[in-house]
This record gives sequence, C-alpha cells and structure tokens, in this order.
Amino acid sequence: MVRPRTYSIDPVNRTVWVRFRGRLALADIATYAASLRVDPRFDPSYSEIVDVRRVKDFDLTADDAVILADKVDPFAMGCNRAFIAATQVQVNSIKMHVLLRNDDEHTRIFSTIKEAQEWIASAR
Repeated sequence: MVRPRTYSIDPVNRTVWVRFRGRLALADIATYAASLRVDPRFDPSYSEIVDVRRVKDFDLTADDAVILADKVDPFAMGCNRAFIAATQVQVNSIKMHVLLRNDDEHTRIFSTIKEAQEWIASAR
C-alpha cells in the first residue's frame, strides 16, 4: 500500500517537506498535521514545502477547506509556504487554502522543487 503522504523535517534549514499522492482527503492532511504536532523536531514557525504533483484527486469539500485553514493547519501565520503543483486542479485547491488562511504574502505556488527551494531559501 502506498502511503498518501511522506514528510521530513530539516531543523538546520527550519523547513518541513511533505509529499502527498493519490487521493487527498481531510483525514490525510489531519493525520499529517497531528504527526507534526507530536514530532519534537517540529516548530510551527518553520517554512513548509508541499509537493502535490502526484495527487490525482482532491476529496475536499468547502467545509473541509475551512476546517483545514482554521483548525488543522499546524503552521504559524507568517511562516513561508511553497506549494509545488503540476495541474490547474492542484493550483486551484492550493489557492482555496491560501484564501481561507488569508496569508498569501507568505505563500507561493511553483511547478518545480528547485523554484520552491530557492524561494524558501531567499525568504529566510
């Protein structure tokens, strides 16, 4: 069975990396957030790089999006978030989260890992 997400924490660069794949639902993101909250290496002020290029289906309702933005998201407001997307559906899903979180100043969408890494490094 393929795990819907994998993540790693880089304390030196104060960055969390996560890759989602397959079908992405509220439960998958909530499980990821809960894992971060109990990981002693995690700091809510870290930057995050989120790769959704292998997500085929976003199973998220408008209510789910509100819950994610208001209750599930473990990152502090003002931390830098770089999303990597390959399709317009992926980009639109990210834009909904950014809109609900009301933090577009600190969030960018990229098509490559290199672009995301460079932006995160330059924003430190």
